[in-house]
Amino acid sequence: MTDLEKICADAYEARVKIGTLDTDIKNKVLNDAADNLLKAEEEILEANKRDADFMRFGLLDKTGIDLPGEAATIMHQPDKIGQVELATISFGQSFQLTPIELMTTVSSLINGGNRITPHIGKEIHGTEGTVKEVLSFEQTSGICSEETSDTLRKLLEGVVAEGSGKNAKVEGYAIGGKTATSQTLPRSDNVYIASFLGFYPVDDPALMVLVKINNPKGGAYYGGTIAAPVAAEIFREIIPYAQEIGVFN
Repeated sequence: MTDLEKICADAYEARVKIGTLDTDIKNKVLNDAADNLLKAEEEILEANKRDADFMRFGLLDKTGIDLPGEAATIMHQPDKIGQVELATISFGQSFQLTPIELMTTVSSLINGGNRITPHIGKEIHGTEGTVKEVLSFEQTSGICSEETSDTLRKLLEGVVAEGSGKNAKVEGYAIGGKTATSQTLPRSDNVYIASFLGFYPVDDPALMVLVKINNPKGGAYYGGTIAAPVAAEIFREIIPYAQEIGVFN
C-alpha cells in the first residue's frame, strides 16, 4: 500500500467511525485524523517521496492539452520545504497550479487511476466532411489503485451529501466534490480564492465542474458558501442535457 493509499484508507476509516459518534467524540476523531495526516506528510517528506508523488500524479508537468500557452505548476524546491510549507501544502496552499491541471489530476484519482491528456480536438475533418485524422492522446495508468479511487469517490460524495460541499447538492443526483478556500500572498492583504470542484455521477464520473471565484466581495469567501451553490446551478442545467444526448450510456 502506498503512502497516498494509506492516508485515504485512514481517512475513510475515520469517516465511518465519525458517523456513529456523538459531537464531542467526533471532534476528537477529526482532530486525531488531522494529526495523523500531518504525521504521514512528515514521514513522506523525510523519506523524500513528496516530489515522487507529485511527479506520479503529473502535478509538476504541463497537462499537454491541445491549446497554446499552458502554464506550468509553481512548486517549492524539495530542499526548501520546511515545517510551515509542509503544513500548508498538506491542505493545498503555498503552491500554484492551473485549473486544467487540477481537473486533470482529480479526474485521474476518481476514474480508477488513469491520467488522460485533456483535449479539445477529437478528429480532423476535410471540407467534404470525411475524417482525415483521428487524434490520439497520451494516457498514463497506475496513478492510484482502483481501491483508492473508490474510497476517494465515497469520501467526496460525503462532502456534498453532508459536509462542507452541501450547497452543491442537487436533489436526485449523486454528486461528489470538494470545497476549497485559499489565501493569496501576502496574507496580510486578506485576499482569498473560493472554489469548488465537483463530478457526476459518483459511481462512474462523466462530468466535472470547477468553480473558482477570485477575491470575492461581500464578506463571505469560503468555497462551500459561495462557489458550491454556483456548481449546483451548473449541474442542475447540464445533467439533464447530458442525459438527453447519451453521455452516461
